[in-house]
Amino acid sequence: MSEPTTPFEDALPADNPDWTPLAQEDVYLGELAAWSPLIAHDLDVARSFGDRPINLLRVGNPAATLGESRRAIYISGCIHGNEPAGREALFTWLREVVAQDADFLRTHHIIAVPTINPDGRANDTRGNDDSNRDLNRVWVQLDQPEIFYSCELLRDLRPLMAIDLHEFVGGGEDVAKIRGADIPDADEALRGLAEDVSGQLIDHLNSLGINADWWPSNTNPRHARNAWGLKHALPILVETNRSEGYDRRVRYEAQLECLRFLWGWYKDHWRDAQAATGNARRAKVHEGLTRDRAFAMVEGDEVFPPGRSYTISAADAVTHGARLAAHGINTAAVDDASGDVQARCDQAAQPMLPYVVDADSAYNILSATRNSDLQDDIRPHRLGRLGQ
Repeated sequence: MSEPTTPFEDALPADNPDWTPLAQEDVYLGELAAWSPLIAHDLDVARSFGDRPINLLRVGNPAATLGESRRAIYISGCIHGNEPAGREALFTWLREVVAQDADFLRTHHIIAVPTINPDGRANDTRGNDDSNRDLNRVWVQLDQPEIFYSCELLRDLRPLMAIDLHEFVGGGEDVAKIRGADIPDADEALRGLAEDVSGQLIDHLNSLGINADWWPSNTNPRHARNAWGLKHALPILVETNRSEGYDRRVRYEAQLECLRFLWGWYKDHWRDAQAATGNARRAKVHEGLTRDRAFAMVEGDEVFPPGRSYTISAADAVTHGARLAAHGINTAAVDDASGDVQARCDQAAQPMLPYVVDADSAYNILSATRNSDLQDDIRPHRLGRLGQ
């Protein structure tokens, strides 16, 4: 079978070809999986708010099975439906990877969701069909199906690196802007590595004549890159300029160069990413035992010492159990009579836990009782899919 190409690529080298239509995505991804045994195409792994299918690509040698390897990177495109350049670049880049790196892919996997917001892509809007809801503002609440699925996927995959492909308007002459995680409750060493990689990418783009700079700092936990940092992945935000005057080819080529660089960095430094993500998980479990510092809840404005554990009512455990589970928050029964459960802070989900359940969090999904002890006689378990 000949190498498949997208309708967008077929129109190059024109400066402003149409993006690959959403209706053609299934066709192209199916052709891609048929072309290479290193690629598996999972159609309709989840549904959007508007009941459109979300597609997943698993890349490895052989094609990756979710959960079988911790040496993986995760790539998400088009969380904002009117920002499609990263999605288009991803289609091209995946062919390059399987053609060039079959041996490396025996032990490392790529999990990609090219269009996590198919509603927005179909309508060319920022948000989904829930009144144009911004899906990059619900990573704590998980009250949109697209991000609920993404959070479950990240929980099970535990990627070493997570790449978020976006676009922006404005920014002067910058074609691209890059950022890691800023949120102070993510592990400091992990944030430092993400900043280092981001800086290297900015320098690389500028060396190629692609004007690049830093994306503005933001510490909100509802944004993907910060939420991913709280979940101990190495997060990288890639943004390209979709302002008037920046044609689609330029945006696509900039995104493609970012993917090439980040993959090259990962191949050379995956052990650094593995060490940073593993150390972050261990450090946050230990920090949950001591709770020797305050917690910066939102943009650094609300700082308070959270509990060492939280008691969640039986009713909340049922109503919100699925979302707690998607975050990877482990709980244990307080006693058989009440049905209440406790979530201890000495667990890997500790950095996200207060954002989700503390009464002082601006984005909580429930208000739990803050405890000053860990109640060592209570053994943790994972909440099942008990509610919506």
